[in-house]
Amino acid sequence: GPRSTHPALAAPPCPPSAVMASRSAAHRSAVAAVTAAAAAVALLLVVSAAADAFAAPATAAPGAPAAAGRAAAAPAVLAAAPAYGAGLSAGAESSSAGSRTAALAVIAMAAAGAALIVQNKGGGHGEIGYHLALNLAKEKGLKVTMITDSAAKMDKPPYNSYSDLEAAGVVLKSANLAEGGLAGALEGVAPCEYVFDNQNVCPKDVQKAVSAWAPKAYAYVSSGGMYKPIPEGPLLESGAVKEDNKQLAIERNAADAGLNWSAYRPQYIYGPKTNKPELLDWFLDRVIRDLPIPLPVDGSLRTTFTNAEDVAGMLASVVGAEDSAKFQVFNC
Repeated sequence: GPRSTHPALAAPPCPPSAVMASRSAAHRSAVAAVTAAAAAVALLLVVSAAADAFAAPATAAPGAPAAAGRAAAAPAVLAAAPAYGAGLSAGAESSSAGSRTAALAVIAMAAAGAALIVQNKGGGHGEIGYHLALNLAKEKGLKVTMITDSAAKMDKPPYNSYSDLEAAGVVLKSANLAEGGLAGALEGVAPCEYVFDNQNVCPKDVQKAVSAWAPKAYAYVSSGGMYKPIPEGPLLESGAVKEDNKQLAIERNAADAGLNWSAYRPQYIYGPKTNKPELLDWFLDRVIRDLPIPLPVDGSLRTTFTNAEDVAGMLASVVGAEDSAKFQVFNC
């Protein structure tokens, strides 16, 4: 399995088939690129004082959507920021905090674009999607639409916390993915620059539907279970895989579809919104009560437990680092 970002949890007891995998150099390069992108996004705060200039509706070309006018106005507002900063130092009046905040949100959205998340009913996918949607909406400034399989139990974790997503501006939709419901759910969804395929019910349908959008990035949540067992050591992204693995076929289909794809292969995940807390709690309970923990074989086997928020953060890191991430596989 992939290496955890939490060293203390990197080598807990595990089934005999589990091993630890390391992150690739490609991922480290992607993270570095994203750090630079994050710094650029932070510069949007400088234009808060220029919000009034942006508050008036921008004029779009005839027949173009309103968003085009807003996007065209964004560079002008950014250019006005230094002059406005000088005006502040001279005691110029500023617009209200509410107006500035609203305008900043529009500027960020125009600059960053939109994202689509499609996910199935699984609790693991659901928790990754929860953290991913919040990250994309709050940290990346994207307009996020999430389509969740109607088979998900919305009164159970993590789905019973999805009101947090609505509060963050995420548009929530439901669809019977197993019965062709994706097409109906996509009605009214404008082309998105980023697509996060967090499911294995109809990924080929998603790939076909979004290929016409030519998204900057198509990120697929794959599986670390495709690797062939090795005697010892970490499993690397370049390691041998099972050719009949379903997720591997989906990764290859994304490439054949001409998408700027990247694949993320988690193994075992945990997090605050898990719907099976007892699985990890069993070990922690014995630890805090100083009870023996049974280990398989001789106790030298290793695996990875990764926090779902870290997996979501890795997925979100593709925003602003599309060229570094495309055509890459990441253990997580």
